[in-house]
Amino acid sequence: MYSYFCASILKIKVPWRKYITQLQIVQFISSFVLTIPHIVLQIQSGWKCSGRTAFYASFFFNMTYLILFIRFYATNYRASKSKTG
Repeated sequence: MYSYFCASILKIKVPWRKYITQLQIVQFISSFVLTIPHIVLQIQSGWKCSGRTAFYASFFFNMTYLILFIRFYATNYRASKSKTG
C-alpha cells in the first residue's frame, strides 16, 4: 500500500489501485467478523475488561474507515463502470 502512496505522489498511474481498495475493505470486514466472538464472549460471561472502552472506540473508528472505503470504491469504480457500459 505504501508503494501505491509513493507512486501516487510521483503521479505514476498504477493499474492495481482498485485492488488495494478491495483489500482494505476485506481487511476491515475480516476484523469485524473476528471481533464478533470476542464481543459475544464478553456479553455472555459478564467479563469485565479494563480495555473495553478503548476496544469499542476502536471498533467504531474502524467502522467509519470501512464506510469511507466502501463509499470511495462505489464512487470511483462502480460509477465509472455504469457510465462506460
